[in-house]
Amino acid sequence: MPKLSKQKRHMKYMTSQKEEIFNNIREMPELQMKNALNLIESMRNPKGKHKNEIISV
Repeated sequence: MPKLSKQKRHMKYMTSQKEEIFNNIREMPELQMKNALNLIESMRNPKGKHKNEIISV
């Protein structure tokens, strides 16, 4: 099997990390789940004084 490029390995790692985060969120009580999803959304689309900052998820 050919070796994956560094970028593809990183993308595979990030995908597995995101899946793990969302699996953990699904196991939370409903209120905590909503808060966690709102936090992730605010990191993706910051508003206010953080609007022009780049924040990765």
